[in-house]
Amino acid sequence: MHADLVVRNGKIVTSSETISGHGLIVNDGKVAGIAAEGELPEASRTIDAQGHFILPGAVDPHHHYGFYKEFPEECQKGTMGATFGGMTTVIMMNTMRSMLQVEAAEVPHPPTDEMFERIRKTLESNSVIDMALRPWISDEVDVADIPNFVDIFGITSFKFLNHFPKGGRSHQITGFHGMDDGQLLTAWEVVKEVGGVAAVHAENPYILRKYTGDVKKKVKGRAATLADWADARPNIAEYTAQSRDIQLAQHVGIPIYFVHTSARESVDHIYECKRRDVAVYAEACPHYLVFTKHSKFKDNATGAYAKQKAPIRDIPDQERLWQGINDGAIDCLGSDHMETFKSEKKKTDIWGCTWGFPTAETYYPVMLSEGVNKGRISINRLVKIAAETPARLYGLYPQKGHLGVGADADFVIVDLNKEQVVSPDLFPSLSDFNLYEGMTLRGWPILTAVRGQVVMENGRIVGPMGTGRYLRAKKYQNWR
Repeated sequence: MHADLVVRNGKIVTSSETISGHGLIVNDGKVAGIAAEGELPEASRTIDAQGHFILPGAVDPHHHYGFYKEFPEECQKGTMGATFGGMTTVIMMNTMRSMLQVEAAEVPHPPTDEMFERIRKTLESNSVIDMALRPWISDEVDVADIPNFVDIFGITSFKFLNHFPKGGRSHQITGFHGMDDGQLLTAWEVVKEVGGVAAVHAENPYILRKYTGDVKKKVKGRAATLADWADARPNIAEYTAQSRDIQLAQHVGIPIYFVHTSARESVDHIYECKRRDVAVYAEACPHYLVFTKHSKFKDNATGAYAKQKAPIRDIPDQERLWQGINDGAIDCLGSDHMETFKSEKKKTDIWGCTWGFPTAETYYPVMLSEGVNKGRISINRLVKIAAETPARLYGLYPQKGHLGVGADADFVIVDLNKEQVVSPDLFPSLSDFNLYEGMTLRGWPILTAVRGQVVMENGRIVGPMGTGRYLRAKKYQNWR
């Protein structure tokens, strides 16, 4: 046997074990086998992992491009940056308008084959990693599009917002419009029919309206801070929305996934629901695990760089999230990556400036440094929440999320002892700031490969633009 690629002298990590003394065999972009060092075949290329860990490439279930710059540019630079964070697949939540580069009124309804081909070609020609899609569903027109998204695009998960219905006088409080309970039930009945998953941004808009008004009055006369932003979006806003959504999802009978879970009460409730075998899943993000609403950031006194929805909260919430990763309440690790810029953050105060920040570049490094190396989680648990479970939940397994025979050869070699001070200059991304700037993180990817093609090595992009492929997802299957 002659292999295309052999990766030897490493420790292969799965969600349940770490395999030493074996190497990875790759043929035609797929894992062809795992064999003992003495039984590895000759290969066209051999990579010496030098005793480091070999992880499956991360499958990020929460990613955004095209919010502040043209979509192709963000996609190119963003996917390049993502390889530094160990990502080989992202599930992108984006508008059809930005990907088609047209005005909203020009987006076809229902989606067409021609529309899909335009988007697929744009994605594949502007990416070095693989991508799947998850569209926003915010009104009846979008709901009617769902079957075509499944049939034409191979999309089986859909994003929903607990925000003021379209046209309501107060939906500007939250930035996006969403759906009322009746509209959600109708939409989720369609999601059930197509075998999909509802991914939900859970914040109660009426509670946000009250506390935003209260906090703005309280801070009048001084510059509002990240802590004020968090106080205006309190834990109860997330928890009550989440509780309601779980009840609605149970009534319809669909699996529900909560993006960027941040409040400790939410984690407690999800834990209890899982004990009753409710089909509920939760995502944490690295920034909620590392920062609090009192954290300080370089060149940003108010903390606006870290403005996000849901907000970064406090130490008890952070601690419960780490616990949730270990006790099973938290299923996935999402980046919620957005290419954002200092100029957008500094245009106005924390109430009016843009939200979001770049996170993909430090995805595995943060979790290796603050999680694995500090003993908060095992490296196997990291593989489970960052690769295997997202792939399973969103219909990409067994093609993605593990290094078993037949899977795509998406792998990352990580040096757990490598220390590096974070700077935005390290990465090829568009964003000109990074929340972790100035922090020393210990544990970094030194090589990232997509379907056996090395795309990042020793801090340099070495794979060609256009390496990425569009992924069609399968319908939801409960594997738990």
